[in-house]
Amino acid sequence: MVITQSESRSQRTLATGDEPRIEMKSAGAATGYLDGGWWPRSTDPSVEFPALVRALHGVVGQVDRVAYNLDFWEPVHRKLTVDDRIVRCEGFHTMNPHTVTAVGVNSLRVTLLVVLPTTPDPVARAALRAAGDQDSTATVKDILTSSGARPEVGTASPGT
Repeated sequence: MVITQSESRSQRTLATGDEPRIEMKSAGAATGYLDGGWWPRSTDPSVEFPALVRALHGVVGQVDRVAYNLDFWEPVHRKLTVDDRIVRCEGFHTMNPHTVTAVGVNSLRVTLLVVLPTTPDPVARAALRAAGDQDSTATVKDILTSSGARPEVGTASPGT
């Protein structure tokens, strides 16, 4: 399922192929650590990040960089080419493994909950809905726990 941000409420359409499964908070939503959720199909950034960058264009504009946890994701080159633009990949050991942050060239940023690719469909969808709920200020750990997903060890960093 592809879920994109709209002005009123999240709009949902069926995903096909490599379209990312995303739920974003709507404009004017409660602020918290997370701006939405993402359920990638793998932990390979060279496969997953380009589709994410394209999907977030309407939210942050042209994405300049994506920050991620080095221990959660497979190795990737520090720069990816997405639609003839360079996107920097910035990996950190200290970043919550269940989040990614995308930053646009205009310095707008979004932080997304990352649901493990192997998470069962109903659990993953529940986590996406919770992360994208416009009234939610829940932490990463709270969202994963309440949806039935188990947070991985090492999530005691910002947003937990």
